[in-house]
Amino acid sequence: RQGNEMRKTVIEDYCAAYILDKAEELGISCRAEVECGRNGEGLYLPKRARLWGKFEPAVQSRLTELLERELGIPASEQTYYLT
Repeated sequence: RQGNEMRKTVIEDYCAAYILDKAEELGISCRAEVECGRNGEGLYLPKRARLWGKFEPAVQSRLTELLERELGIPASEQTYYLT
């Protein structure tokens, strides 16, 4: 069980770092958290993302599309908080 929790945490941290890299490429400075869940095969996959920062609508839209396409996180599971 501890091994599974560690694996989940590693995947969440990796995905959050990936989001920060992609956001930086788009000129966004932000903070990101990712929540993973298990799929039917028992693998941990990203399912929800929360981001804090200053997001212009067009750039936020591009980031939303990227997270959907690259990480499989639906737009409905992405929450943006303006700071």
